[in-house]
Amino acid sequence: MPVVCVDELPIFVLSLLKNDKGGERAASFLNWFRNARQANSKSVRWVVAGSIGLDTIVARLNISDTINDFSILPISAFDDATAHGLLERLGESYGIVLHETARQHLIARVGWPIPYYLQLMFSTIKDTLPADQFGVEVEDIDRTFDALLTPAYKAHFDYWHQRLAQELDSPG
Repeated sequence: MPVVCVDELPIFVLSLLKNDKGGERAASFLNWFRNARQANSKSVRWVVAGSIGLDTIVARLNISDTINDFSILPISAFDDATAHGLLERLGESYGIVLHETARQHLIARVGWPIPYYLQLMFSTIKDTLPADQFGVEVEDIDRTFDALLTPAYKAHFDYWHQRLAQELDSPG
């Protein structure tokens, strides 16, 4: 069975709402999309993803029926064991040692251990680690974290801020 993945559908719906304060275009599109899903439900598997919740957007517009056929699967941050496992595997794949203390400190500094932030921290550590150093120290993690908060890395975090502002502002 073919799989059709539609990524960032909530962002598209929000863009429809920018020029349509009443929500008619967004409702019309989402009704069309629901009909398309239902007409092809036996022959196509649909996967809809987004970094912000479509369910929240449609609830504010009172059009939740346009997605009532969805099986919503929220993806939250990793638990501690999974975050440690990801960091261990990343270290192994690049020949970099991250002892448990270093991994725990990195996870604590990230605060919300989603793959994007963990990989960003690891990648930045890897890229700035001296060539003769194979183990990551707490100081390396702190230096990397501080560097990622500078304006040079703003682009890595700005899209979250922008999307949350779009999501949390009133659509109407």
